[in-house]
Amino acid sequence: MGAQSEEPKKVAVVEFSVRGDLPEHTGAIIADLMSLALANTRHFALKDRLSLRSVAKIAKAQELGATGLLDPKTSAELGKEFKLDAVVIGEVSKLGNRINVTTRLIDTKTAALLRGGQIQGKDLDDIQINVYQLALAITAPPETPKSYALIVKTRPTDANVRLLQTSVAYRPGVALAAGEYQFEVTRSGYVPRQQSVIINDRDVTVTVVLEKAKYRLAIQSQPADAKIRFVGSETVYRSGMELESGRYQVEVSRKGYKTKILPVTIADSDVAVPVKLEKIEKKEDRFGLTVRSKPVDAAIRLKDLDITYKPGVKLLPGSYIVEVAKAGYIATQVTVTIVDKDVAVPVTLEREPKEYGLTVEVEPPNARIRLLGIKPVYRPGIR
Repeated sequence: MGAQSEEPKKVAVVEFSVRGDLPEHTGAIIADLMSLALANTRHFALKDRLSLRSVAKIAKAQELGATGLLDPKTSAELGKEFKLDAVVIGEVSKLGNRINVTTRLIDTKTAALLRGGQIQGKDLDDIQINVYQLALAITAPPETPKSYALIVKTRPTDANVRLLQTSVAYRPGVALAAGEYQFEVTRSGYVPRQQSVIINDRDVTVTVVLEKAKYRLAIQSQPADAKIRFVGSETVYRSGMELESGRYQVEVSRKGYKTKILPVTIADSDVAVPVKLEKIEKKEDRFGLTVRSKPVDAAIRLKDLDITYKPGVKLLPGSYIVEVAKAGYIATQVTVTIVDKDVAVPVTLEREPKEYGLTVEVEPPNARIRLLGIKPVYRPGIR
């Protein structure tokens, strides 16, 4: 068996209240026109029109006329008295040259306002022509808002998309009513981007391309004048330069130090990398020094050095003073320069001169004798 259709609501139209410069029977006329229009919609099971007088027995006329609404107690009494599910109440008013008609559909169980409508006209003839629109306003089911799909395509494709100023969570193809929406696209290592989109009467696809974020890189080298370069890249390093997120190979070098190559990863913030180079311990070459003295048994000494001389002694490149001495010979000092090879130096000592006595025999014996060109004072037998 097919599903049974829902029974139509039992509804009665209450005589409309009148305000302004209009005849008293205007409310009854408009209510009858409304009843006829509702009957043509076949939406309700219509009961006879209720006069304000009959309703006044249950509801306070002042309240009904003042607000156009029924309180829950009065609505319940009307529903019980006349076996109604809802009542249609309304008001006709005239302001200047315009007649205004408002109507409301009230639930007799809850006194809730189900639907309402309003029309205007220059005279009652205009109202009669437009009253069917008023009937449709309170019988037509509320229109379900149309929704449309929103797709945000991102580059990179794994970026996050978030709708702003709404509790609706974004997902590809999310259904949204027509309107303007703000959304944000983010991803680590990229510049966030906010954008608006207007949905009118169709699905919308938006493409958003994020720009890679750039962060500062500083290599803090010791020594400070070390040379820094990127391995496998033509990019020239400079301290504090901006780079896109990613992985880099950096070489730090300086003469006299061990070169370092290290990986640097830039994610989503500035990066400072301290690098301390290790100094290379220099093994300096030493060369042999041999002094060939005559006589061969002369004493040889390296002046001002705490190094004992022996033939072939190893010395660093430089200049040295060599002292050669032997009793009975005149001591000699020679300067020796060592550059990049062993050095052999011949040194020949001269003997000290022998001393002899000098006696000058003069006549007369008391004559004065003086040695010329030397300091010693003459005396007989001077040596």
